[in-house]
Amino acid sequence: MMPQDRSTTTPDEARQAALAELQTTWGHQIDISPNNYGSIYLSMETTSVLCRFEQLSLGHTVVELESPVLLDFVPPPGFYEMLLLHQARIEFGSFQIGAGMEADQIMLTVNGRLFADGLTSTHLKRAISMIHRSAKDQIEILQRITPPLGGSGPYG
Repeated sequence: MMPQDRSTTTPDEARQAALAELQTTWGHQIDISPNNYGSIYLSMETTSVLCRFEQLSLGHTVVELESPVLLDFVPPPGFYEMLLLHQARIEFGSFQIGAGMEADQIMLTVNGRLFADGLTSTHLKRAISMIHRSAKDQIEILQRITPPLGGSGPYG
């Protein structure tokens, strides 16, 4: 899938190769679309997966995969400790916590990264599937919490 004749794949090359491969193999099952920011959006069951392509300072390109779990919520006491316990259940990737819409809100995603050099379509699709499955599992766990955490997005 990715060019093999160079030591470093550029973000544009990686994005074009990944988009072509994903549309060919998964395009009949899920909506796969590039956006104006240079990412590929995969509209999957329960939550989406976003593929970003970034060049590191050393010149290598990485594919960053992200699937939202819960957006714009105020974390209750003990939330970060709970995340530490759940981190061990994620088979690939890790939790990423970011700023939400308001000052006291956060966003929670499952995030993973792969080097583009030598990446095959099989490995990319497996990584996407694992990130998506991990996010879905975490959504199901959070939906069982009482009282609900609130927020918006895939679980909101």
